[in-house]
Amino acid sequence: MTVLAFERQGQRPLREQLPDARVITWPEPRVPSRFERLNAMMKPAMFGFTSKIREWLRSVQHDGERFDLAHFLLPSSPRYPVPFYRLGLPYIVGPVGGALPNPPGFKSEMEADSWFVRLRALDGLRFAHDPWLRRSYGAADMVLFVAPYMRDVMQDVPMRRHRAFLGLGLDEVPDKVERHAVAHEMELLHVGRAVRSKGLR
Repeated sequence: MTVLAFERQGQRPLREQLPDARVITWPEPRVPSRFERLNAMMKPAMFGFTSKIREWLRSVQHDGERFDLAHFLLPSSPRYPVPFYRLGLPYIVGPVGGALPNPPGFKSEMEADSWFVRLRALDGLRFAHDPWLRRSYGAADMVLFVAPYMRDVMQDVPMRRHRAFLGLGLDEVPDKVERHAVAHEMELLHVGRAVRSKGLR
């Protein structure tokens, strides 16, 4: 297995975490802390990363190396073209998720968000008209979704094959345990980003 990735300075090297894989990394561009939110949402370095992937693949293919399958795993948001497009190798994308529009009831709250958060409203236009995004997804041998709703979200993007597949879960579901003396009451534990658009208030 060959892994291509960005690597952040100061973190445990990926080669140590994957000792049985061939690991190719590039330094992730450093972003000032005040722009960390923008970096997390827009991932501007993805375009440079895509360029590095394509350059590396062309180089090893020129030397005669071949791959049976490529997997574009991250980022999980379907806003970025797939770097394997037109490089002559079969590839899978995903699981991808997100890109849901904000519920109308949250409109007033979303107005306070930063300008780059509001760019999410362009997702639908890009799915319908961005040629590089559409072609790279359309050429994939399989697109995996985190849930079936993603087919509706990306209905304007042509795809050969797709299926819902969430790569997280349990091998066995434990027996139901009644934790309350009063039926139909529930204590909820939320694990994830605390953002209003996910209904956490």
